[in-house]
Amino acid sequence: MATTKNSGLVAVEADEDAVELLLAFPVAEQWFALPAQNVVAVVEADRLQPLTDDSADLVGYVALHGSEVLVRDMTALLVPGASGAPAEQIILFRGLSSWAGLTTAGTAEMVSIPVGQIESKSDSDHTLRLSTGSWRTGQRTITMLDPELLASSVRPLCRN
Repeated sequence: MATTKNSGLVAVEADEDAVELLLAFPVAEQWFALPAQNVVAVVEADRLQPLTDDSADLVGYVALHGSEVLVRDMTALLVPGASGAPAEQIILFRGLSSWAGLTTAGTAEMVSIPVGQIESKSDSDHTLRLSTGSWRTGQRTITMLDPELLASSVRPLCRN
């Protein structure tokens, strides 16, 4: 995974199969995470290039490996009613069939979670369709997101 010099990512070694590595990031004072194996890079927001048309929550694209990866501000989708703050970082990730990016107004960090401590998603969770579960650490709850569903949430915003 490529990182920026200011990304704040911490390398975590997981020798046990019972540990899942996640990239956690803040969105409107709530924490979300993606499986580390799906994260391609974390880059500074100044790498964001503008789109030629106005496409809803799409904020631009990042050139990566000869492709243009679309980037979305996920604030309103993940935390209904919250407004997006200026992006500090962009997390580029892949689902099964596509690549996408999302902005974060804080610093992403790598966390290691014992698999047995991950709670199944709740029916009352407003991000139910995008999440796979959650984990509470101290005073922070981290909602794990499904990278395929999240990546596909960016694609419908595109105008062909």
